[in-house]
Amino acid sequence: MQPCRQPQHQGRTARGRRFQVWLRLLLSLASSATALTALLAPVLAPPHIVDTEASETRPEQALVETEDPGAILAQAQRWRERGHPFPDALLRKAVEAALQPEASWDDITAAITAFDVYQDRPWVTQVMQPFVVYNATNILLNADMFARMHRTWAQRAVEMAALQSPGFVLGALRTLATLDPVWAKQLATTVATTTPAVVWAHVDVLLAVDTPWAEDLLRQAVSVSPYDAIRAVSAYKMASWGPRFFADVVLREPRLFSLPIAAL
Repeated sequence: MQPCRQPQHQGRTARGRRFQVWLRLLLSLASSATALTALLAPVLAPPHIVDTEASETRPEQALVETEDPGAILAQAQRWRERGHPFPDALLRKAVEAALQPEASWDDITAAITAFDVYQDRPWVTQVMQPFVVYNATNILLNADMFARMHRTWAQRAVEMAALQSPGFVLGALRTLATLDPVWAKQLATTVATTTPAVVWAHVDVLLAVDTPWAEDLLRQAVSVSPYDAIRAVSAYKMASWGPRFFADVVLREPRLFSLPIAAL
């Protein structure tokens, strides 16, 4: 008797089922491996987008290393506007470099216009002094130009320059009075008190600014240089107090009136 054989189509069906089972198993393993790989893989941080405007508002981001004093002073002004204190040593270095006698006009301008940034620093006078001493006459004669750049800087510089060129202070008094008449007269009074002899060369300027005030200055100066007071009579004789002032000088120093007329 021959064994009973299964039909061919049943054999193929069985093999097909086994293939599907193996396929599902492989897919399952592959899926598990992918999941495991995802779990074990390091988590990458999302890309960081730099906010340029925000970074510029942080002082540590805004500070740029440079040897250009103008650029440093510009940074210091931006920091001041944002309420951040600028490094003192770097600021002083920039101002000193910008106010050297051989500095460019651009650097000088930068130092003057940025005066608000450093005017309260304890070293401001020490740093400005060399520049002012070197340019004292120019500062006094062009005070209005410097004032247009920064009025407070100009006034501070003029006060410092007055010690070097007191006569030029009185000569430029009308210009200084346009900046601040009260301040200008106070400065001239200081000059006339410390170096009274210089007033006689500038009597006409003093009278043009304030006649009664000028009389006070001249009376103070008489005790130091009465001879100069007599020689300057032509400058003040037309003032309402001029004749009386001259008479007082003569009565005080009669020996001087005995000088030849040509000497007066």
